[in-house]
Amino acid sequence: MVAHQACYGVSDEDASGGWQCERCTAFPMGDEKGYDASFDCCVCPNREDVALKLTRSGEWIHVSCAYWHTGPLFGDTERLTDIHHVNDIEPDRGDLVCAFCNEQGACLQCCFGRCAVSYHVPCGFQNGIKFELRDSGKGD
Repeated sequence: MVAHQACYGVSDEDASGGWQCERCTAFPMGDEKGYDASFDCCVCPNREDVALKLTRSGEWIHVSCAYWHTGPLFGDTERLTDIHHVNDIEPDRGDLVCAFCNEQGACLQCCFGRCAVSYHVPCGFQNGIKFELRDSGKGD
């Protein structure tokens, strides 16, 4: 798996000693018995992005899905672990169809003008969508 250290929540200290991602730790190479759907993201169907982390409830989620969707929280914001409140993603988002893979699953929507194109977070990144954080105006 290729991921930026900071994007996966890996410190320099952790990376220096033969570090493995959570998925490889749970499913060591050579121990594979074919594709295992239990490693799919619990909110979107994208299988190309393999930067997954375990949630408190024992499900896998893309780090990018947990980061960009409203709802999920990181208990440890430095290591991007202890992910919880995944079920707080707006349920209607799961009914949207991704403009890139044409599959349902929790999607974000474009907010430029009247554009309402929807896409899974990893699909958006893989297809050059620009992501930016904006102030909600709620004073949070």
